[in-house]
Amino acid sequence: MAPKQDKQSDVESAEPLLKKEEGVHSEHSGGFFGVGMAAKHVETPSEAAKHKMRVVNYETKHLATFGALTHLSGTVWTNRSLWGNMGSLFSVSLVFAFLLWLFVNDPASVDASKFAAISNFLKVFLAFLLGFFMASSVGRWTTTVKGFLNLFNAVRNICMQMHALGVDNDKIDHVVRYGIVSCVFLVSELEMSVDSAAIKTAKSEMMWLHLKQKDLLTEQEAPILEPLEDRASLIWIWVASKIGRYAQDGDIPPMNSGTYGRIMALCQMAQDGIRQVRSSLSVQIPFIYTHMLACLVHLNNILCALTFGLTLGTGMGAILGHYGIDSPIITYVYAKHAPPIEKSQNPTSVGASGQAIFLSMFTCLVAPFMYQAFLQIALSLAQPFGSEEAAIPTDALIMKLRADLDHMERMSDNTPGWEKPIFKS
Repeated sequence: MAPKQDKQSDVESAEPLLKKEEGVHSEHSGGFFGVGMAAKHVETPSEAAKHKMRVVNYETKHLATFGALTHLSGTVWTNRSLWGNMGSLFSVSLVFAFLLWLFVNDPASVDASKFAAISNFLKVFLAFLLGFFMASSVGRWTTTVKGFLNLFNAVRNICMQMHALGVDNDKIDHVVRYGIVSCVFLVSELEMSVDSAAIKTAKSEMMWLHLKQKDLLTEQEAPILEPLEDRASLIWIWVASKIGRYAQDGDIPPMNSGTYGRIMALCQMAQDGIRQVRSSLSVQIPFIYTHMLACLVHLNNILCALTFGLTLGTGMGAILGHYGIDSPIITYVYAKHAPPIEKSQNPTSVGASGQAIFLSMFTCLVAPFMYQAFLQIALSLAQPFGSEEAAIPTDALIMKLRADLDHMERMSDNTPGWEKPIFKS
């Protein structure tokens, strides 16, 4: 047992395969690689990954209480685009209502319900189209996550297979290192796909510097990979070749064995995961559909804003007229015309006007707000690497992979009560 204690002390004192480090994150630096430009704060990757993990790891029991109404962090209620659009619509309603009161002699004679019929007609198509787009975006996001999990699990399973065969830790680390580099390549490629050319260049330089400083790529390997485009998939050629070398050297069963075929199947599983991620993100719903949906949402919202403006102008005109406050333009017209222009003989009470304004505000502002919110959510899910609200926590997944690989090595070197198996004689 003494040798095992020595092994345990060596493992505990050894540096992990990929140790965690502090990184600079900025508003332009997404996820794993900080560009270091316009940095706002410094945080460890574990803190950044934990913040990203909240997107998919949360307690559902709090959503069953009224506390869900007051929670803001990570919700659509903090989306600036949503509130900007709603602010513009509300401004349109106010301006339209003011112009109606200012230039229309009898605002109560304007029937806003006929104008709202157009909006009600659009809602029939809008609900169906928006629901289909939401379902498609959720499925696309889920497929992307499954692809990442398949890639990470393939790296774990290859590591477990080689530990079970008693391959030297240095040789296992060589293969696993390529697997982790593949994950880093894929994540950085997707993160940089939504950046401008200048930020993309800076992030790319930071990525290569990080890989070399952490000894994830050697000076001999980096120049071979750098000119390639599909680095995340092509590096698995090295993994398969290295495993073939181990089979030829006798570290693992030969190529005509089932064990070797199983390890090769794991390499193919990793490449399938990469292709699944790429296909789900690169092939979107045709633009003609998404554009038409967005136009219908905005058109419906504008019509609702105009309807609310008509109701607001009608109600405020009746309320102000009740207290003897008339439009200065209408008063001027009264002074110039003889006989004066007669108003409608259907006066509206102050209470009825206030009730109409409140109901119109709910139906013509809250409903468009929800349509706009669901459109924002669907667009965020359709581009998980372009939004924080639906970002896939790749940082946390990579860190969990690194930790699992280190723990596998420790468990393999410290077997309780039996000698570590070795396939090679």
